Amino acid sequence: MTIPGLYKSFRRNSYPIISILLIGTLTYFWIIKRFTYEGLAFVTAIAAFLLFNWVWLKPGHFKLEAKAVFDNIGNGRPTFLNIYSNT
Repeated sequence: MTIPGLYKSFRRNSYPIISILLIGTLTYFWIIKRFTYEGLAFVTAIAAFLLFNWVWLKPGHFKLEAKAVFDNIGNGRPTFLNIYSNT
């Protein structure tokens, strides 16, 4: 795998990777310090929060229709065309 390929896969999956590292670090320090149910609840709450944010913020599928773009281009008004890719 090439460096740009590794970067693209990390960029695409950066939120889950960083979330797993954060939960792993919190769990490690929670186990090292002492085992408490408050600590377990804290780690579980953070994991649930990160999972909820990942599902909520993940972009959905978007289909761009060419007719809508062509209707806005050349209609006598200045048009700014911004193309965004979910991948």
